[in-house]
Amino acid sequence: MITYDRSKIGKLLAWGGEHIVYDYGNNQVIKFSLLYYFLGRKAAGKARQDYELCKKYLENFVLETDIAVSASGRHVVHIQPKIVGRPLMRKDLEDIGIKNQFAELMRRYSVMVDSEKCHIDLIGREGVFTGGLTNIFIIDSGELRIIDATVLELSATGWFTPLFYLLREGVVWRQGANLRKFMASGIY
Repeated sequence: MITYDRSKIGKLLAWGGEHIVYDYGNNQVIKFSLLYYFLGRKAAGKARQDYELCKKYLENFVLETDIAVSASGRHVVHIQPKIVGRPLMRKDLEDIGIKNQFAELMRRYSVMVDSEKCHIDLIGREGVFTGGLTNIFIIDSGELRIIDATVLELSATGWFTPLFYLLREGVVWRQGANLRKFMASGIY
C-alpha cells in the first residue's frame, strides 16, 4: 500500500456526508473518510476490498482510486484523479447517451447487489435532499463515474455497529426511493 505525501495536500474542496476532500498535487484529490477514521487500522483492508468488489462488477463506472495510508499507517485515504463534472439528476436521463450508460450501470449494480448482498452509497449526502444520485458524476466527456465505492456493510464497524446499522438502513431506504423515481420517470 502506498503512503500519501502530506506536503501535497492543498485546499479544502468539499465536505460530504462521509468524506473531506482536498486538492492533492496538481491533478488529483485526496479524500479522508470519517468511517475509516473510526475503523482505524481495519480501514485499509476494507477500502481495498470495497474498491476491488466494485471494480469487479461496475468496472469502468468506478473512478480510478488509489488506496493510501499515512506514514504512521493510522489513516487511510482515497487518492483519485481530479474530475470536472456534476452529480447525476433525473433530468439528465433525457440524454440518450446518459440514459444508456445509466441503464447499464443499474444492470451491473443489480447483479452486484444480488450476488454479493451489499450496497454502495449512490445518493451521497446531497442526494438525500435533491433526489439525485450525487455519488454518480457526469464527467466532461459525458461518461458516468461513481466517485465513492464504499460498501455499506457492518462487519468491520465494531462497537459502532448499531449506529452504522441505522445509517446504512436509512441510506438504502432513501437510495431505493431515489432509484424508483429515476425509473418511474418513464426515461429508464
